[in-house]
Amino acid sequence: MKRKVVAKVALVKDLAKLSGIPRVQASFIYDVFIDCVLKKLKDGYDVLLPNVGCIKLVPTREMESHITGQTIPPHKRIKFKANVKLARFIRVATREYKITSK
Repeated sequence: MKRKVVAKVALVKDLAKLSGIPRVQASFIYDVFIDCVLKKLKDGYDVLLPNVGCIKLVPTREMESHITGQTIPPHKRIKFKANVKLARFIRVATREYKITSK
């Protein structure tokens, strides 16, 4: 099954349509928002997006690649934890079968 992907263009188009602003302004707002999120992550903050989840950078330890055998130095990786509302929506909306109560 091929995965569906939503690109920036589609998000900006929907943002402009729902808010009633021109696409150029919606694109600018999107870019500024992403820049703010990246800056806060770089400064060491966790980013909490209400009704979506929390994005944070977590440190990793030094490890060895099982493929190449090279040592990978300690670094940070991104971690996302879905909010309860988003997690519940995903569980219900992506269910392939109906739950019948007894």
